[in-house]
Amino acid sequence: MSCIKELKKHLRGLGRCAFPVCVFLFLLTMGVCCYCFREIRKIEFENRMSHFFTKWSNALWMDCEWQRKFNEASADQLPFALDVKKNFFWLRNGVLYEAQKRMYNFTDYYVHFRNGIYLYGDEDGPYLLYMLKTLDKEAQEHMQAMAKQINNAALRHADKDFYVYYIERDLDLRYDTKWHAGNYEFVRKNLTIPNDHIACFRVKDFNDHKRYLYLTDHHWQYLGSYKGYKEVFHLLELDKEGETLNTPIEPDPAYGVPDYSKPKLVDGYRPVLISRVHHESKSMVTGTPDKFQNKFYVYVFNYVPMRITINGKNKHEDGSHMDYGNAEKLLENKDVAVEWNIKYGVFYGYDDGEVVFNTERKDRPNILVFGDSFDNAILKLLAGHFNKTYSIDLRHYKDCLGKPFSIDEYVKMHKIDKVLFIGNYDLFSQEPFQQF
Repeated sequence: MSCIKELKKHLRGLGRCAFPVCVFLFLLTMGVCCYCFREIRKIEFENRMSHFFTKWSNALWMDCEWQRKFNEASADQLPFALDVKKNFFWLRNGVLYEAQKRMYNFTDYYVHFRNGIYLYGDEDGPYLLYMLKTLDKEAQEHMQAMAKQINNAALRHADKDFYVYYIERDLDLRYDTKWHAGNYEFVRKNLTIPNDHIACFRVKDFNDHKRYLYLTDHHWQYLGSYKGYKEVFHLLELDKEGETLNTPIEPDPAYGVPDYSKPKLVDGYRPVLISRVHHESKSMVTGTPDKFQNKFYVYVFNYVPMRITINGKNKHEDGSHMDYGNAEKLLENKDVAVEWNIKYGVFYGYDDGEVVFNTERKDRPNILVFGDSFDNAILKLLAGHFNKTYSIDLRHYKDCLGKPFSIDEYVKMHKIDKVLFIGNYDLFSQEPFQQF
């Protein structure tokens, strides 16, 4: 009997330890899985890519770099850590916004909110804005380096036409003080390509920002992207080619607005509502997607027929042909999609390393386009005027194609006739865009 009692006592002891041991083993297993089978993920509410566990090395340990990277990766990769962090982030910033609404008048001056984003607006309410980027020494050096790269490439390929289209946004102008940073003017001054091959999408004041850019995102909305497309069309001198196809593609007039608060028509074109609850980078990074939302309208176009290749693939796994973006699918199901947060990249297309648009019109020239994400909205429109359009995002080209980009090899291999650099402040000031 004493042996049985002793055995029961040991079993009870093991039972008390079993739960914490199982929890520990579960977390350890999930942590190992996250390390061994991790996927590249974007942390939407911080608008960045996730951190990963790095391999241990004595040098990293001595510099405390390994410990820092481990802490960052733990917050992103371990089970439930990201959910806890996101919920706290959104709760804290929601409370902060409600407090600032009662303390400040957003119509008079910028009010700093979170993570470098400011609140400013008018009687319609505040917008989420970045502070303008001043032309400090570092910014000038980066812009001069980018301009030098473009100039040298144009000299090496003197038989090709090079163009630059700079897109202004809140990084170029502070709306409360009307302080213009002069970023475009600085870029233009350092370029040696012909002046009529350089142009700018102007945002003159806050009213222009409201008209052309999103409330919750840094991209241009349908009015802005269509204005930009038409300006690029004329910049590339396509209206001088003398063909009927070389007139700007107009929005399809057959579509209407399936909603009661119709926006004011511009030039007689009628947009389509794709989402009532659109929110993106700015509202996500400030943790306020429930407080900052806007309606996502788009123009609908009848694009020129084309075959599309994305990062070397022209078909999906199911055998269907590639398309850039999901415009067609979303328009077919717009009554359902309208209640979802349809994002800019989901509709227009993502920032892929290489996208090739082939209209198979061999009498037309080929164009190479270097862009950030602003050009996503107009690539299929531009492609309709060329034989082949090659879109390159230098931030992702090497990762997607497995090799560094060389403009000299690319221009020769694909018989490029025109080269276009199109983007906002980031394209002309960030080092990854200079790797060509």
